[in-house]
Amino acid sequence: MERVINFRAEQLNRPKRNNATQAMEPDDTRSWIRHPDFGPMVRRVRKQRGWTLTQLALRIHCDTGTVGKYERGELPVEYEMACRMADVLHEPKIEEFAAYLVMRQLRSRGPEVA
Repeated sequence: MERVINFRAEQLNRPKRNNATQAMEPDDTRSWIRHPDFGPMVRRVRKQRGWTLTQLALRIHCDTGTVGKYERGELPVEYEMACRMADVLHEPKIEEFAAYLVMRQLRSRGPEVA
């Protein structure tokens, strides 16, 4: 329940978009990304492989409806999910998105104390 509450609170604090084709630019402390090209890219790669939404969802351990929302850009992709997609799809651009999110997540944690 706490995760749902935190997720909804985070949604309220997200920057607004002017239109559906404009990418959101979250600050560097967020561990998610919403980019207008990410979802269509995932859909294109999934279809090239001949996979259904259900098949991709099973491979990345996610709900089918959630994968559909990622593909339509209705749900921002968190770094953990982007990494799972990169591992499964082996698409260079998706791997770049995942690497970008991981680096941003690491930067938000600050310097490690030894």
